[in-house]
Amino acid sequence: MQPAQMHFYTYDGSFEGLLTVVFEAFDRKAWPTAIEQEHLAQPSMFGDTIAVVTDEGKAARVWQGLQKS
Repeated sequence: MQPAQMHFYTYDGSFEGLLTVVFEAFDRKAWPTAIEQEHLAQPSMFGDTIAVVTDEGKAARVWQGLQKS
């Protein structure tokens, strides 16, 4: 049995950026170990760091999905 992979997501700190992180995590099926603003994030040697660029379209899809809940 392999140990669980750790995924550290960074984003620009905006609300839309956070929603884009949610989209990317679900799309990749790579659940976040941590989500940090890019200017506060520390490099990690124990997992993958995924730098997410804010995407208004992806953010809108997540926001619409949250509103339906």
